[in-house]
Amino acid sequence: MTITALSDVDPCEAKFAQVAEVLESAHTVTILCHVQPDADTIGSGLALGLVLERRGISVQVAFSRPSALPESMSDFPGVHLLTAPADV
Repeated sequence: MTITALSDVDPCEAKFAQVAEVLESAHTVTILCHVQPDADTIGSGLALGLVLERRGISVQVAFSRPSALPESMSDFPGVHLLTAPADV
C-alpha cells in the first residue's frame, strides 16, 4: 500500500516507517500546534519544521491562539517558519 498523506495513516496503527515515508515524499508540510501552546509545543513544532526545511521541504508552523508568539519565545530557532493561522 502506498501512503500519500498522513490522513491515510490510521492513528491507532501508525508506525514510524509510515510517517517517515509520507514526510520523505512531501513537498510541503504544515505543522499545527495546539491552542495556547507552551514553549515545549512551539519548540517541538519549530524543531521538526527545521529538520524538514533542511531536507528541502517547504514548511509552515502555526497555532491559533494567542495571536502572537510570546516575547519569551521570540528568539527560538526556526521562528521564520511561523505562519498566521489565516494564511494556513
